Amino acid sequence: MRGRSRRRRAAAVALVCAAAAHAGGPAGPADAAPGEYSPAALYNQGNAYARQGSVAMAVLYYERARVLSPDDPDLLANLHQVRAAAGLPEEGLSWLESHARFADPDVLYWLGPIGLALASAGLLAVRFRPRRSLGRAALVAGASLLSMAALDAAATWPLMHEAVVMHAATARVSPAGGSAALFTVPAGQVVAISDDHGEFALVRTPSGQAGWVARSDLSSLI
Repeated sequence: MRGRSRRRRAAAVALVCAAAAHAGGPAGPADAAPGEYSPAALYNQGNAYARQGSVAMAVLYYERARVLSPDDPDLLANLHQVRAAAGLPEEGLSWLESHARFADPDVLYWLGPIGLALASAGLLAVRFRPRRSLGRAALVAGASLLSMAALDAAATWPLMHEAVVMHAATARVSPAGGSAALFTVPAGQVVAISDDHGEFALVRTPSGQAGWVARSDLSSLI
């Protein structure tokens, strides 16, 4: 249990430190003491920013809390409320993102190794032991756990390439400040980053619009 807590805190600390670096100062009005960072602490910081009317920071902290606790109903409700109040569109999640992210990183961390161990033991038992029915059961259980871990990982992977727009940002036709403007991305919008060039990133909005945005206007989820 202590190992799991340390991994959870380490992941959360990395997320909060990234937000603090972006803001250029303390993590925020609900700043927690080192060692207390958790999905709940990130969620509370999101609540504090929401009360202040800081939509982008609220969305950023809620989204980071959701990385560690993807199915928290209170978190999802508050995130929806902040987006709706700011007029931000809901994210268009794929089937995989909507259904496969069932576990927090701690659970995912153990599913793979346990599944691999069971599958390996089952395979050996089927081949070398007379009680092959038990080996087949272990093999099936291990393969199932490995499949669950793979699906969860595939659904979580896109988060590595997503960011929150911290200020209303102009999306341009090319990665240059003087290039033609295409559209404006509102503060608090979550975008997918598909490429980068110098101080610009090529982003795609949930509606499918794409353009180059200054990296200084973005803060990565992870």
